[in-house]
Amino acid sequence: MAAPLALIPVPDTISWVQAAAFPNVFVTAHDALITNARMRPGETVLVNAASSGIGLAAIRIAQAMGAGRIVATTRSDDKAERLKALGLDCVVNVSVHDQVAEVLAATDGAGVDVIIDSVGGTVFEANLECLAVQGRLVNIGRLGSATASIDLNTLWLKRLHLIGVTFRTRAEAERLECVQAAARDLMAPLAAGLLNMPIDRTYPIEDIAAGHEYMTTDRHFGKIVLLVDPALEEAA
Repeated sequence: MAAPLALIPVPDTISWVQAAAFPNVFVTAHDALITNARMRPGETVLVNAASSGIGLAAIRIAQAMGAGRIVATTRSDDKAERLKALGLDCVVNVSVHDQVAEVLAATDGAGVDVIIDSVGGTVFEANLECLAVQGRLVNIGRLGSATASIDLNTLWLKRLHLIGVTFRTRAEAERLECVQAAARDLMAPLAAGLLNMPIDRTYPIEDIAAGHEYMTTDRHFGKIVLLVDPALEEAA
């Protein structure tokens, strides 16, 4: 059996900019949502920090793979409006509204089956309250905090699954398997235009410092792409 490769073919139907925006975030989001959370068609999904690259990738994958209701959280009215434009069922600006109340209202009180979380400790307890019975919480990042308290009664009564994912402790073969799993499931929807990533802006590779400085302002929505050749921005 041939060893798995870290190469993914670029469909003729997408641009090089979209291709550049694909591997890192979509492989990570696929590993979280499909491999670890085992999302099934019709299930409800909550994506925290949804305007991030991984958040948007998780939303696109959930839509393409037949999720039921998809709920997203953000801390900005502007980003909330842009998320709504993606066709989501519910977008919660957690700077203004209570996450738990809004999520339960959006799911008729049942809670969500899957949460893809990049925030961590500051929303951990709220996330547990948002989960349905036998719900799965997959933590990717800890933008808010790396520590949290847990009510074990909630874990016990709801029979929850708490899952942490990272590539840092995986062997090279495991990382390559993640790439190939994403390619297996996502090449067809990618080619069909179902996984288009919002591109906030592009920079020539010579302006990488400016791109990094802009990224630190947290004003971007979607991906910032560096171009080694400006002609690639228009090439399909």
